[in-house]
Amino acid sequence: MIFKYQAFDFVEGEIERVQANLEQRNRAISNGATLGQFLGSHDEAGFLYSVDDDEGKLKLAAALQMTAKGQPVIYYGEEIGLSGPDNYPYYENRYNFDWELVEDNEILEHYQTLLNIRADIHSYFLKDTVRW
Repeated sequence: MIFKYQAFDFVEGEIERVQANLEQRNRAISNGATLGQFLGSHDEAGFLYSVDDDEGKLKLAAALQMTAKGQPVIYYGEEIGLSGPDNYPYYENRYNFDWELVEDNEILEHYQTLLNIRADIHSYFLKDTVRW
């Protein structure tokens, strides 16, 4: 099951279905391998574009992405709200990173908060492990 489809269901309120699917996925994967989970990429429409530019849904999907078992993979620009359709040959989903959008960006601040929480949790669980 592709993670972004779980995120779409999650932001549309299909919580029980997503929970069941993620529990099934968690049983099938181990902690010995990395499982990348994407909301979007250059080969598909951006997540924000796909939810009609609803920033709340993107933030909710990002929260799921950062807290679900696996490795979150953020497509560049997604963290500042860049998004676009998969409309070959125009490639509006393959944009230049717009650095002017970084300052005072609520989506970026949300991602930073989520990533800091994730880092804190990982640090807590790794505090008693031997470091090489």
